[in-house]
Amino acid sequence: MHATAVQAVGVAVLAAPADHPRPLAPVRAYMASAMENYFDQHKSRSEAVESIRAANAARARGSPKRPMPPPLAPMGVAATVGLGKSRQVDAQVLMAKAAGLPILILTPTHELADEYCHRNPGAVHYFGRKAPQDGLNSTEQGDHTCYKIDPVSRAGDNNHRPAQSLCKTCPNGASGVLHFVRDAARVEKCREFFKVNGLDPAKTPPCHFLHLGLPKQLSAQILVAPAAGFSEAMAIWQEHDGHVITRQAQRLVIVDERTAMAREIDVGPGHVSTWRDRLPSLRERTAKTIARLSRRENLDEHDQDELGKARALLDLLPKIEALFQDLGAWIGSDQALDAERVINLHKQIQRAGASMTGTADWEGISYDADDDEFFIPLRALSTLAQNCKDGTLRQEAGHLFLYEVSPVIEWAIRSGSIIFLDATMSIPMRQLITAVDGAIHEAQAKQNMVVTRHMGHLYARGQVKSKEYPRAAKTYMSDLEKIAAQLPRPAAVITHKSYLRYAQEAHQAPLAALNAAGEFKSKRGVAVGWYGKHERGQNDWKKHHLALVGMPLLSPERIAGLYAAIRAALALAGLYRPEWDRIMDDGKANHGVRLPTQPEVRGWLLDEYAQTVAQAIGRNRAVNHDGPPLTVQLWGGLQSAEFDAALGRYGVTIHDRVQNTVHRTAEDYYNRGGGVDAIDEAVNALLESGATVSRSAVRQSIQAANRAAPRDTTISARLTELRAQGKLPPASAGGRPRKNLFPCIQDLEDMGTGFQGEDKDNGRGKENPELQTPTSARRDGSSGQHSADPKPADATGSPLLDIVAPGGQEQSDALDGRECTDLDHEWAADAVAELERICAEIDYEVELEHQGHHDQTNHPGDSS
Repeated sequence: MHATAVQAVGVAVLAAPADHPRPLAPVRAYMASAMENYFDQHKSRSEAVESIRAANAARARGSPKRPMPPPLAPMGVAATVGLGKSRQVDAQVLMAKAAGLPILILTPTHELADEYCHRNPGAVHYFGRKAPQDGLNSTEQGDHTCYKIDPVSRAGDNNHRPAQSLCKTCPNGASGVLHFVRDAARVEKCREFFKVNGLDPAKTPPCHFLHLGLPKQLSAQILVAPAAGFSEAMAIWQEHDGHVITRQAQRLVIVDERTAMAREIDVGPGHVSTWRDRLPSLRERTAKTIARLSRRENLDEHDQDELGKARALLDLLPKIEALFQDLGAWIGSDQALDAERVINLHKQIQRAGASMTGTADWEGISYDADDDEFFIPLRALSTLAQNCKDGTLRQEAGHLFLYEVSPVIEWAIRSGSIIFLDATMSIPMRQLITAVDGAIHEAQAKQNMVVTRHMGHLYARGQVKSKEYPRAAKTYMSDLEKIAAQLPRPAAVITHKSYLRYAQEAHQAPLAALNAAGEFKSKRGVAVGWYGKHERGQNDWKKHHLALVGMPLLSPERIAGLYAAIRAALALAGLYRPEWDRIMDDGKANHGVRLPTQPEVRGWLLDEYAQTVAQAIGRNRAVNHDGPPLTVQLWGGLQSAEFDAALGRYGVTIHDRVQNTVHRTAEDYYNRGGGVDAIDEAVNALLESGATVSRSAVRQSIQAANRAAPRDTTISARLTELRAQGKLPPASAGGRPRKNLFPCIQDLEDMGTGFQGEDKDNGRGKENPELQTPTSARRDGSSGQHSADPKPADATGSPLLDIVAPGGQEQSDALDGRECTDLDHEWAADAVAELERICAEIDYEVELEHQGHHDQTNHPGDSS
């Protein structure tokens, strides 16, 4: 059990007394006190560990060891954006230097790591492996040089930890041992490696990273690194005498900003097939091991243990092969796994010594000296067993999705002495910290800003793969210019990267979005950034007025993946969240954005969305602004009361709500020229003049007044409404009967007009290249030539279902269900053309029934 960090969890004041000289001082003092208190506890524990180690080393032979103190439970500090978390970390660095203790600071980016190192002389910025530089020999290469950088990257992609796997089979790593390591046993083992593989160590440049770059960094007292590169080795300070470790101490770890809690592993039938294919060679090696050891006499304890495990593994291989065969079938057909069978077999595999450090023998990386190539299968069996045990795996579409808890979270749960700093600390992170007896400190201060929500258009990202997306992006960029024009200065806008990128003619260029942002800034004097890069971890827009246009929205698949990852991380801490039932609401409460109905999942998702928006708003550092309140405008995104409540938990209050007056919607287009008011004025004018009121007469009257007329269906619908209210006499007989449009559209397909219905890829009509001219035979045997009958003169009701067909209203009942004539086809073709014309004129709208089209996180173009 962890030692509790701070027993009393405090909540900082939202505002100091009016006469206080520095209103933020009490909040900052509270945050500083909490962090200093935690440092003192870590220092006391470190001193106790050193004392116990010394006592155990000096104890008499046979006497019991003194137990180590329990880990210090994690601590969380939820401080308002701009309150000064980074400065408090700098204070921790000074205390660590004074006490001679090591510290590790984890940041979301290398840029923030640079800032810490700049402010704290002596701090070392951790860098990973780097490819060798051209034109330099091995002695001239830098300390971070890795000669197998591409295989290392592939190993990480396949869930391996390279230093524990690939590097042990790498010829450059073995050469590094010969050059830099004094251990005779390791040196002899590497010489044997070269001999077996037929390689010349003199011609193999030594790895610099493992033997030079990494040890130097791990020996730094103050180490700063990106959180994504964290490993347990970073959390342990090692002092060296040459290449000999003389002292080790656990670092105090400080995580600045949010960090991922778990990662997703995608297992397909192909991965399982690869494991299965490696079993014959494993069987052969195991049999050789048994034969070799069986020939020996007087086996020592180690040999006896190895022989026993080899025999146990050989007995297990048929069961393993059978499991892999069934596992591939289960995954491929989306059948439920036999979780108990997986768990039990994994336990037997561990007892047989066939799964070391979470890697099964058939998952291990091997090296082919002939081709100088690594074979890197997926490492997943251990994670699969853990997910089966916790009930956190996800299975769909012929794939199995597993979730491996991130090394940072795993270290926090098991080893402690870690502080999480986050202005928008998530609900799951809070639950995890308190589950292991940690404390959360709230340091919240009021932000000097006025937030206005502009209701209406959603400003979702949209279908970036649609051929019409560039036109939509240009429309949205026009909206951004209008929004920027009315913002006070200095100002900045955060939106979707795809708007910027695809508005460029050369949108495939690598720097398309960056170029668009530069042009926007030059033209409008307003900075523009995008989600995925500018809403967190940057301080360029202090005291700026902000507009957030849209927000990232997740597809159901992405929601399922992220929620499952959260479940896996919490399960490691002993908390078990219910599985998501995958039921979504109808989206009516959020402008079409569908949300989970399950309370736990809905609350979590709204909290995730609120974190993003609150972090983006925090770029203005309004908490430190002393002048008039900064302006913050929220355009689109979720606009419901429950989302505003989620924002409120992060100190964001919606002060005003107004309608969007910038974006021209489909309704605006339909009501152009004044809409209903213009129609009514024209009707009144026609009645006063004694003229007949008809659709064409109303249109002509509006146009005569030099106004843009609404579309015909809008006029017809209004006239129908006025007649139903008794304000106009009934329509005269004649015209064309109501007719369903869709049978005629079906006939158009049969005729080969080229209209092929809905394209499933982008939801729009598409051309059939094989049917470009109407040459197919007609049902009535005619040539298919269109008649010269006039086009429809009137229309009422729905523009899709109640379009008026040729022949007269009185024939409506008689014509229902009959075959379509040439005139019907001409009428239907005209209707289709009109619909396509309307779709081309109105603004591109996102079809929210398929929310995966606007899932920002799934599109590589929107990643930072």
